[in-house]
Amino acid sequence: MTKLSKTEAALIAKAATRDEGALLPAPEGIAGKILDRAPEALLTKGLARRAFTDGDETAVAATYVLSDAGRAAVVPDTTDIVNEVVAAPERPGGKLGAVLKAVERKRGATISELIEATGWQPHTARAALTRLRQRGFPAVLSEEGGRKSYRLQG
Repeated sequence: MTKLSKTEAALIAKAATRDEGALLPAPEGIAGKILDRAPEALLTKGLARRAFTDGDETAVAATYVLSDAGRAAVVPDTTDIVNEVVAAPERPGGKLGAVLKAVERKRGATISELIEATGWQPHTARAALTRLRQRGFPAVLSEEGGRKSYRLQG
């Protein structure tokens, strides 16, 4: 069987619940570049196909639907796969992982603390926070007692 990423498996699982087998819209929590690439990856693996509106293959707009092989790839209990992808984004390692650890603390982390922990410039530390948000970690800036810090929301 073709090896699937968690995102691809979640898209297939959700699509299998739809009559037309449309891959999109994606399950909540899957967004960004990962969502941009997953349908094309499933197309390459033969698990999805392009569906054109009104059967017009010259149309610019197309959507992705499950192919017959994609429907056969659906495992019986796919709810767990969808919930796992949505509930637990993959934890990054390295310096991005250090940034995540810092913002997970109860007090969060100031930009100065992130700079000190990583050795990065301020703009790079802020870009890392954006990358965490894109990966599904809700890092927000909050102010408490005059201290501005980034922390995970929720």
